[in-house]
Amino acid sequence: MRGKRFLLLNNQGLDQRGGGVTMLHALIARLGAENEVVLCAHTQRARDAAALPGLVERHVPEHPAPRGPLWRLRPLLRARWLARRTPTAVEPVDVAIAFDCHFAWALPRVRAAKRVYVSLSPQARQESFDMLGRGGSKLRAWQYARLERAAIRAADLCIVSSATHAEEIRRYEGLPRFAPLILAPAIPPRRALPAPDARAEGELLVLTVARLIPLKNVGAVLEVASRVRDLPVRFAVLGDGPGFEPLRKRAAELGLLERVRFLGGTADPAPWLAAADLLLHPSRYESFGMAVFEGMCCGAVPIVPRRAAHFVSAATELVEHRVSGLVLDFEDPAAVASAVRELCVDPALRLRLSAAARARAQGMCEPPWAARFESALEELLR
Repeated sequence: MRGKRFLLLNNQGLDQRGGGVTMLHALIARLGAENEVVLCAHTQRARDAAALPGLVERHVPEHPAPRGPLWRLRPLLRARWLARRTPTAVEPVDVAIAFDCHFAWALPRVRAAKRVYVSLSPQARQESFDMLGRGGSKLRAWQYARLERAAIRAADLCIVSSATHAEEIRRYEGLPRFAPLILAPAIPPRRALPAPDARAEGELLVLTVARLIPLKNVGAVLEVASRVRDLPVRFAVLGDGPGFEPLRKRAAELGLLERVRFLGGTADPAPWLAAADLLLHPSRYESFGMAVFEGMCCGAVPIVPRRAAHFVSAATELVEHRVSGLVLDFEDPAAVASAVRELCVDPALRLRLSAAARARAQGMCEPPWAARFESALEELLR
């Protein structure tokens, strides 16, 4: 496909980190080779934008924080703000692609031959629970359900990351007949040499890659680490967020600062993924599990939560228990620690699971995600 003009709408620009930004990079690199791509976001512009051919950036100012009780309606107010400002920032395009339901009311107003909505996460489902999996904000859940339904109605094509993701939208957005295109964002990390100081000789590295917020449940990693003190195992947590200092404090209370390394945020996790033997991912919710997939690409054995009252993770679609990783009850840290112990003392099992994890992830990359996305756009434009 060549000579087309695409508009990408997202709350984050290319200077940010996360699965959605990884998807943006991959799609811009693919489409920008022979087309023009306009990225409209309300964060600062990317420093490396010049390295992406065909990219034009448009900046939409962030919505000012509402005052007084209006803060409770911020999702709808933010959507109205974007609906007023986004159309004036861009010229007509062949396809407009929204990656954020806050652009739900802007999407039908931009001048585009076709419109696509890519749901990065079922936001109404997220707001229906707090970050510990308990009951959340009904008002915010209602607002996000309204916005996501509007985005789906405005789109000629809707794309989600997994079957779990689609089912959660059907349930929480009240759309029982919702039938999107499922495109798993299987985007492998760049190849890299293992981080040279990841672990000492003879040790295993257990890596966790996550934003440090309660939803990601990284505290469970510390509970596991405290139960395997006798093993030659090092833990590393790659990510930042408001939970950074509380987690370090908890690690100090457990006497784990020598065994658990907090790496903070990084723009390039590849060397640590390449060094990891196990990937511990205790998140309470994932619509795909980009970190799990990236670890599997590098041969790390994934350990993910099985479905339970407070755990819904599409990573279980990536990992088959005791075939390409382990699916365990993360409400039982002793059981997870026992699994880490088994993988440590049984290298044959670990290597078998590692090879299967790598094969599973690599099989998902053919053809590449961005190529499959481009094919879907070509079909849409016929």
